[in-house]
Amino acid sequence: MTRRRWIADTATESTASLLGKEAEHLARVLRAHPGMEADIVANGRVYRGVITTVDSHEINFALHDELPFERALPLTLALAVFKFDRMEWAIEKATELGVATMTPYTHVESKDELLDLMRDAVAAEMLLPEPLPEDWRAALRAIAERTRLAYEAHPWSLDATPRRPRARINRLRHVEQSIGIVRRLGLSPETSRAVLLSIDDYVIGYCTRARARQRMLDSLGPEGKDALRHLSDPDPEVAAALDAGELPIIKTIAGRRDRQHQFGVPPDSGFEPGLDWLLDGIEASVARAADEQVATH
Repeated sequence: MTRRRWIADTATESTASLLGKEAEHLARVLRAHPGMEADIVANGRVYRGVITTVDSHEINFALHDELPFERALPLTLALAVFKFDRMEWAIEKATELGVATMTPYTHVESKDELLDLMRDAVAAEMLLPEPLPEDWRAALRAIAERTRLAYEAHPWSLDATPRRPRARINRLRHVEQSIGIVRRLGLSPETSRAVLLSIDDYVIGYCTRARARQRMLDSLGPEGKDALRHLSDPDPEVAAALDAGELPIIKTIAGRRDRQHQFGVPPDSGFEPGLDWLLDGIEASVARAADEQVATH
């Protein structure tokens, strides 16, 4: 029969005691009596303890054999910082229970606050090391790449929509870097804002689609992927449209046996080509704005 285990409030080399509420629970609820055995954690070890005296506020044990104590897994305890005497007690008891590592953390007032901090930690990974590239195009490319890598490393952040417009320091640092780069273009504030948002929209859109694609592929087994690749079992409405010649291009593509991707799961066209096209468009707009400015003077 498995014995209950208790952490002693006081102990010597051969005796241990439970005090207060623990003693009251053991005496009244578990009907403790002299001669009753329990495992007792004392002096950083576990012993077979035998009750010698019982009181409603104190139960005393004689400590006998030391018991083997092996942790199934290394334990790490995340512990909020609170009053020192209670903190000291918690550390002592955690050590006796075999906790290998204790990490203090500060209070987070709500789920929204925690989400803010998590998103700000992701934003920290979007920051470019100083100094930034002097060429605006190279700098915008670097920020886009860095942002993509951060989202790919933390895909949950694409789904974690903040419920309050509260900007944290790393998010603002990211915005500061981005605005500083776009200012070099000499565009109007409205156009500069549109440039930044277009870069953000491209990166977020690419990462969101890549995440959705991977989720869909992960949900399919080999047979499901092969069926999609060759459109061998289309939806009845799709099958009717193919037979009626309504979708000739799709029918031609579906008939190719060398297809490498699945219908409904667009292939990854790569991040770089789309980013290049976007930067080309921005560069062309900058050149056009400069020409118009020259023409008006």
